[in-house]
Amino acid sequence: MSDKIKLFELIKKSHKIVFFTGAGISTPSNIPDIRGNDAKKQNDNLLKEYGYPYEEIVSHDFFNQNTSLFYDYYFKHMVYPQAKPNRAHQFIKDLEKEHQVVVVTQNIDGLHQKAGSSVVYQLHGNVQENYCLKCHALYSLNEIINLKKVPHCPKCGGLIKPNVVLFNESLPLDQLEGAYYHLTNCDLVIVIGTSLVVNPAASLISYVHAPLVIINKDKTPFDQKASIVINKNIIDVIS
Repeated sequence: MSDKIKLFELIKKSHKIVFFTGAGISTPSNIPDIRGNDAKKQNDNLLKEYGYPYEEIVSHDFFNQNTSLFYDYYFKHMVYPQAKPNRAHQFIKDLEKEHQVVVVTQNIDGLHQKAGSSVVYQLHGNVQENYCLKCHALYSLNEIINLKKVPHCPKCGGLIKPNVVLFNESLPLDQLEGAYYHLTNCDLVIVIGTSLVVNPAASLISYVHAPLVIINKDKTPFDQKASIVINKNIIDVIS
């Protein structure tokens, strides 16, 4: 029996399924994976363009001290307003017709919500959500794109910050606790498109007791824990 058929059988007999997703589920939507095979090349290009590595540019301190440069990078390389959900996002949404489905994602693109998934825990935030640091007014991605290069609040003039978790910032506790609860109270966990090396998000998988399936192009530290490991593109798998 092939791994794909085994996966199909696991899905069919599971009532509650948790999907744990990373960048690999969104690459078919033309959103690049900053940690993929081309990561070194991308980081070298960033050093040439900005003089700083990726981890420093998207850090809390860099946002505060080099806000203009942060937003230049952010609008060029982190937001993709034209991106649309692909077949994998839609596949997860469609499973809600016969199963209880929860999504836990490391992605910040908001594509699970665009696809219509009902329950989504965003461990690293969402570029579609932005807020004023002064008056806490909320703004969409399109609204801040239409402001100046460094977006300030039209109401009070305060600096607007994307609701994404930067390096040296803590994960939102409500999202972390919700993710932990569902990952430890389900019939099946399916990991899609993540190398499972970015903590503390990836460490949640160590608490999983249900059957674990990992669908990722490359190996992960949790492959030995998994019942099924499929090293293929997610679109090939669901097809």
